Amino acid sequence: MALLGRPKKESKVRKYWNAYHHNMGRILIILAIANIFYGIKLGKEGSGWNIGYGIVLAVLFTMAITFETQLCSRDD
Repeated sequence: MALLGRPKKESKVRKYWNAYHHNMGRILIILAIANIFYGIKLGKEGSGWNIGYGIVLAVLFTMAITFETQLCSRDD
């Protein structure tokens, strides 16, 4: 739905739309992570699943930080 309301690049409100779009994506990722932990709890799968999922999240987070750091330090 945000795509339908996206202003043109020349618009003055585009920076606010970008902030909304990026922050909403971050919030939804956090809610998805919490939902998976909650689902593991509801399924009564035990701490093994929580630890495994936590390790997967840590690896993905480390990869994302590494790639973002490389992207920001790159000279164009």
